[in-house]
Amino acid sequence: MKSNSQNYILVEDLLEYLKTKLKTGVRLVSGGRGLKNKIRTFALNRPGITLSGFFNDFSNERVQLFGRGEFNYLLDMKPARLKEILDKFFRYKVPCCIFTNDNNPGPEFLEYSNKKCIPVIITRLFTDETENILKDYLQERLAQKKQLHGVMVEVFGIGILILGKSGVGKSESALELVTRGHRLIADDTVIINKIGGSSLIAEGHELIKYYLEIRGIGIVDIKSLFGVGAVREKKTVDLVVILEDWKKHKNYERIGLTRETYNVFGMNVPLLVIPVKPGRNIPVIIETVAKNMRLEQMGEHTASILNTKLLNMMKENVNEK
Repeated sequence: MKSNSQNYILVEDLLEYLKTKLKTGVRLVSGGRGLKNKIRTFALNRPGITLSGFFNDFSNERVQLFGRGEFNYLLDMKPARLKEILDKFFRYKVPCCIFTNDNNPGPEFLEYSNKKCIPVIITRLFTDETENILKDYLQERLAQKKQLHGVMVEVFGIGILILGKSGVGKSESALELVTRGHRLIADDTVIINKIGGSSLIAEGHELIKYYLEIRGIGIVDIKSLFGVGAVREKKTVDLVVILEDWKKHKNYERIGLTRETYNVFGMNVPLLVIPVKPGRNIPVIIETVAKNMRLEQMGEHTASILNTKLLNMMKENVNEK
């Protein structure tokens, strides 16, 4: 498992993205010498309470987003008070400040930003729109990443990461699943992104996305062969399936009352180990696993229901005696 996370992006990268994304209505108005400032968190800060003079919990490490409320608050300040607040505000190392609604903060603010090398960016968008765009971009860029050797598919809406040693049949199983109407996300190199601290999102490497390696045939392009409906760019990792050669003396799960987990970035994902041997139809088994998981998500746990029935039957037999 290879880790490939980047723990910061530069303000100039964010500015370039906004210009590309929005085409017009984004401009840098001051603090250009701070474009190499580093952004290390996807969280944003609305500095309303800070502008009132409360700096105890100032999240200065975040991008500072000034909406209409913060802008008008600055406008209403008397010159002496404005200078006092700005003097305190710019003592902190802030990555950058972004003003929405095409609001320009005024010469005093821009003078401080130039002096302290803190870029000020203005966008024409409303605050909510700007906030959503910033969060999506920063979460994706600052996500923790891992590369795994495996296959990622979507089966009946369930994102399944298939792992196992080389040659065990991961890609062949994925090909069969695609022919049965399911979707491929990635083969060989699966990139796992931890988004927002609570989601694991899998995607393929840009260079080999939607290609599948089948021994004896070579590389096939799933998107070209089966159409755009047979592929998907990203999917949450809902289940990990490990394929392994059947081990005669190993006790495999037969009831399903217990569930192992697979740990990624400290998050536990449900895990199933499926033994492979001639005569076992692995794609059908994976389909069944996906359907069963959907049932569990709807509150129907087959093994638990059967276990309850057996216990009740045993209790009735005891009472009859």
